[in-house]
Parts: sequence; C-alpha cells; structure tokens
Amino acid sequence: MEQSKKTITLSEISDVPIYNIYIAARTSALLALGVHLGIFDELNKHPLTLKQVAALYEIHERGADAVLVGLHALQLVTATKDKEPAYSLTDMARLYLVKDADCYIGGLIALEWDDFITPKALLKAMKTGEMQAYGGGDVWEAHDVDADKTRMFTKAMHSISIRPAFSLAQKLSTLTATPRKCLLDVGGGSGVYSIAATLHNPSLKALVYEIPAVCPVTQEFFAEYSVTDRCKTQAGNMFKDTYPTHGAFADGEQRIDSILYSQILHDWPRDKCLDLLQKAFDTLPSGGVVFINEKLITDERDGPVANAMVSLDMLFWTLGQQFSAKELFEMLTKVGFTSPQVTPTIGLWSIVSATKP
Repeated sequence: MEQSKKTITLSEISDVPIYNIYIAARTSALLALGVHLGIFDELNKHPLTLKQVAALYEIHERGADAVLVGLHALQLVTATKDKEPAYSLTDMARLYLVKDADCYIGGLIALEWDDFITPKALLKAMKTGEMQAYGGGDVWEAHDVDADKTRMFTKAMHSISIRPAFSLAQKLSTLTATPRKCLLDVGGGSGVYSIAATLHNPSLKALVYEIPAVCPVTQEFFAEYSVTDRCKTQAGNMFKDTYPTHGAFADGEQRIDSILYSQILHDWPRDKCLDLLQKAFDTLPSGGVVFINEKLITDERDGPVANAMVSLDMLFWTLGQQFSAKELFEMLTKVGFTSPQVTPTIGLWSIVSATKP
C-alpha cells in the first residue's frame, strides 16, 4: 500500500500576533538591561557608536550590536546614516528613561533586574498562591526590615505614579461637589499623589499614612517638591491601627474629609479590601469621599491587555489582583458608600470615587 504523504495547508490566520507575544519577554529584558547599565543616561549626554558602547561597558561588539539594533527597533534610539552609525535617544526615551527626567519610570523597570517574572516563577506563584518576589516570603515584611528594599520599591512606585498623580490632581476639584480640605493618603509611599494634589489645589493639605520604614523616604520627597508645610506623614499599620481623623499642620489641625487608596487594593484579596474600605468609611465624616486609583480591567475581565497583565505582577509580588470598576463599586456599596463613579485620568489609569452619606 502506498504511504500517504503529509501535507500542510497554510491558514490565512497569521501567526505574527502569537510570535509577538512570545518575543515580548525579550523586549522587557532589553529595557531592564538598558536601565541597569545606564545606557539611556549615557546616550542622553551625547551620541555613541557601536564601538564606543562596547568599550564603555566592556562588552563584546556583537553584544553591543544586538542591544543597539533592539533599542532602535523599539524606537528608543535613532541612528545616523554613517558607515559607523551614531546612536541617540528618541524623545520618548529621553522623557521616560533618563534618570533626571521629571517622568522617569526607570525605577519601576529596575525591579525587573532581580525579580523578573520567569515562567517557572509564575508557575510556582500559581500553584502556591504565595508571593515570589525577593525570593519568596512576605514583601511587606521585607520592607519593614530592609531599608534598601524599602527605598528602591518606594522610588519605583514613585516613578510609575508621576503622570497619573499629576493628572488626578488636575481633575480632583471636578470629582466632588465641594472642594476637599484634607486628604489621608493610605499607603502613600513617596507621597507623590499628595504632592501633586497639594501643588494643584492650594487650599488642600495631605497626610500620608505609611509604615515607619517608609516615612523618612516620603519626607525626602516632600522636601524635594517643597510641600513640607502642607504634606505630613503619620506612621501606622493600615490594617491594625485606627486611622487618624485629623492631620496636624503648622496652622493647626485639619479634619480629614477624603481618603485615597492608590494601587493599594490591588495588593490584597477581596476580604482585606473590604476591611480597608470599611476603615475608610468609619473614619470619614458625612460627605467624605474615598478615592481608589488603579489600572482597571473591563467589567467583562478581558482587557486592556496591559492592565490584565498586571494581575500577573500581583500574583508574583502580592496577594491581590486587578479589579474592574464594577467589582470596586460592589465593594464600596457593601460597606456603605454611595454614588460610586469611575473617571479615566491618563493612559491606563482611572479613579473610582464614592461618598459617605
């Protein structure tokens, strides 16, 4: 009997989207490498050729070529048409990847160097449901005892928060019927949201509620932005301790009338989120407002892709996940808040707000 020959029918459905998903890990690794080496800072000073990059970092020219070709393809650098091209930063790279830039996000990218989410690490997180960053164990407890990790993580969160913080600050007055006078920024890290809010709203004061290890770092940022008169810190545990109802400032005490959770709820399972929202409700006076700043997924839980992928970050780093506006609305109303609303701010970010009757 004649053996049948195997044939292949090519589908009209392209495999390029799947290949692009597969290769994406290389692009994030390249970005983390560039931040780690300081390539973007060097190219911001002056253009460099392939040989100059190889000599500067003591790497093989073949390696320098692969890096520069990759950065060029990612539109992070441009190249001259010379026989030995000179590479320079694009405007986008100069804006977001140079350390001195106002909107530098390299602090976040730098976390990838020691805590890159590999398939093996992701599988372990899926099986155990436990945090895998820093080699495993409780991330927040690590910040309590390791000053270097605390500072690095706080700066990373600051870097990713600058644009959404200042965008939210510009919209803050439109989100409530009456202007807010004092904001409690729970787990506020660097205080970037408090800084932006007070800079854009001159009558507003803010109190960042953080663990003791973070407060000195927060105060450094307050000094950097010259807001120490209207932004203060108070040390505490957001789960165990009673929230303050007043902030103490140079001109006297101010009743807290709004509470912000920025990238806090996505760190915790739903029951813990309800506990935090209940504490906010109990702390606020009638008419007080709670704000929740997050990268939301759709109510159908099918995107946007970047926000859905953050749930993998949460699986690796925390005990939480990304929420939809619908899920946050349900939790807010369950603890007693009314009139929940969602307002897109900038890029992938949105602010959910609700009022205590």
